[in-house]
Amino acid sequence: MVIGLIVSLLAALGVNLAKKYCALRFPTGIEGSILFSMISCSTAAVVLLLWNGMGDCSAYTLYLGIVFGLITSLASIAGVLALQYGPLSYTTLIISFSTVITALSGALFFGESIGPSQAVGIFFMLLCFVFATEKAPDDEKKQANAKCILLSFLACFACGGIGVMQKIHQNSTHKDESDAFLIVSFTVATAISLILLLCLQRKKEKADNIVFSSTWQRVITVFILLGGGIGTALNNKLNLLLSGMMDSAVFFPIVNGGPLLLTTLSSFLIFKEKPTLRKCVGILLGILSVLLLCNPFG
Repeated sequence: MVIGLIVSLLAALGVNLAKKYCALRFPTGIEGSILFSMISCSTAAVVLLLWNGMGDCSAYTLYLGIVFGLITSLASIAGVLALQYGPLSYTTLIISFSTVITALSGALFFGESIGPSQAVGIFFMLLCFVFATEKAPDDEKKQANAKCILLSFLACFACGGIGVMQKIHQNSTHKDESDAFLIVSFTVATAISLILLLCLQRKKEKADNIVFSSTWQRVITVFILLGGGIGTALNNKLNLLLSGMMDSAVFFPIVNGGPLLLTTLSSFLIFKEKPTLRKCVGILLGILSVLLLCNPFG
């Protein structure tokens, strides 16, 4: 279980690093994010299909997989649109509060208990999000208007719904159909992304171009995109299985906050970003929250 959790966090880190790299190459705005989502989801579906095959797929898994794919697309699109109306700091912070929804879902719907140390751990994880999310520079700040707040909360509830649906499927009698569940979900998400991308491109006189400086850079980008898809498949497969094995109050804050901590550290080590006091405090709070979530006092 511990090994699976570590691999899941590393896979999520890989996906985040792939997003960061591709953000420099893809068209700016919503098109680039939808394009990355389409490629990563389609790659993930193919990887899972080649890995174990489709396997059994009951009507329950099919319907739940379709809904899961729709919610996944909604979370991604609403999050990107929110950035069009407000600063990164506000949108990221609001969306990260989805951790509360998924962490409390175990106590509300699945009869799980939350210990005092775990409650404090959830609170510290929320503080971690506050401090680890960097504020926008003064010359780039935009006031968070009603559209930004509405879209951010929409993405927040959609992200929370993703975790709850994972738990629902893995607590059902169809939990062995996890591969079919994810393949259906990624296929639906790919189709939605493709439709949206085609609709957006039809409204433009000229399509945006991906920026490359050499053929070698094209090759690197292709491998990074494939790696992002593989990481997406691995992360979602492990998260789906672990969601049925671990208490929600422990699992979801770790899988939501862990990649944030690892990505923040990677920004210092790989992308040579300067550590700030704000981010350092966020990292320390995140580490402390993970320790408390493991309920060391009982």
